Amino acid sequence: MSGTRSFIIRAAISAGLALAAGQSYATCAPAISSEPSLQSSFNSLLGNGVLDAVNDCVNDGGDVAWTTVGTTASTSILIELAGNASSNMFGVYDLGDPSRRLSIFEGNDAVSSFASLRLAHLANGSWRVSVRELNNADDPSGWTSMTIATSAFGFYLGTATQGTFFSGTPLNADGQDHLFAYAGTGTQFSGGPLSGEVFALQDYILAWEDLLGGGDRDYQDFIAVVQDVTPVPLPTAVWLFASGLIGLVGVARRRA
Repeated sequence: MSGTRSFIIRAAISAGLALAAGQSYATCAPAISSEPSLQSSFNSLLGNGVLDAVNDCVNDGGDVAWTTVGTTASTSILIELAGNASSNMFGVYDLGDPSRRLSIFEGNDAVSSFASLRLAHLANGSWRVSVRELNNADDPSGWTSMTIATSAFGFYLGTATQGTFFSGTPLNADGQDHLFAYAGTGTQFSGGPLSGEVFALQDYILAWEDLLGGGDRDYQDFIAVVQDVTPVPLPTAVWLFASGLIGLVGVARRRA
């Protein structure tokens, strides 16, 4: 591939990701329950006041669709305080068909569990999203995967008794927003399983409420960090176009 073409592709990708990362922030309202608050959880992970649980979350609607930055990303469980912890399931779903899902963590996965997430552009124009998790003896030894139409996917939290909750709020049976997402601060984690690592600007914390009807709205039932993953809060036509450009960067790297 010529240097000029490679430069154009990289420039287009940078522009697309800059648009994707330019979402405004919403005011969220996590409630105080008998458990540690979401704010106190953030304080224990990043230090006092580094991340504001109320004012720093991504707008609802801006956290529906996600894609990897490059081809490989990772995710880790930071905090799990839910009574449903032993049965909760976290993973990605196909935006075109939410019944198609790929699990990342299951009920027997605990804090510090880690998984890799990979996104590949296929010759027929579709995409393959794959997960590799090696935390327990019953985890698959290799990658599990599913094919999706574009490079964007959603996140879900499944429960045994409360149903399944999606990053796309309209899909939730109770019509409630069960996910608050928070962008990286560029500072180090001061506590938790990622202590000493940087909460980079292309990383996000996903904080979930796992009870139907809004539950106790404390949003710290399941907290995970996704690294090298970004939301795609753009009109559908725009992020579909951007997804094609993101795929080209992998081609450019392989042919350079």
